[in-house]
Amino acid sequence: MGRAIADNYTPDVVDAVAGAARELANAHHARTIVFVGHSGGAAIAADMLGRHPGLVAGAVLVGCGCDPEAWRKRRRTETGNPMFDEPTLSLQPLQLARDVARDTVVRLVVGQNDEVVPPAHSHAYATALRERGIDRGDCATGARP
Repeated sequence: MGRAIADNYTPDVVDAVAGAARELANAHHARTIVFVGHSGGAAIAADMLGRHPGLVAGAVLVGCGCDPEAWRKRRRTETGNPMFDEPTLSLQPLQLARDVARDTVVRLVVGQNDEVVPPAHSHAYATALRERGIDRGDCATGARP
C-alpha cells in the first residue's frame, strides 16, 4: 500500500500485477483480459496499460489517481505535510499514456464531487488517450451519492 501518498505505483508493483494477470489468463485459458481498478488500483492499471501494452483488451478505471504528481501537490497544499514533497518511484499514467496499445478500450468513471481524486485527474488521462486515438478514453462524471 505504500504510505498512501501515491508512492506505490512503482515499476515493481505494476510489473507484478501484469505478471499475475498473465499467469491467471494462462491458467484459465482466458481469451481476453479486462482490468477494473479503483483509485490507486486504477492508477496501477493505467500504468500497466502503458508499461505492458497489449496485455489487456480494456480497462475500467474508477476514480483514477491518473495524475499522482498533481495529487501529491494538492495533498501537500491541503495538509501541509512535507511527506508529499518526498521523492517517489511511482510511475505516472499520464506519461505512459503515449505507450498504450491503440486497440485498448479504456473507460473512466469518476464522481463529480470526488474530493479524494478530483475529476480533473481522470479527464487529463482521458484527454491523453483521446489524443493518441485510443478508443475514446471518455470520462463519465456523475454526482456522488
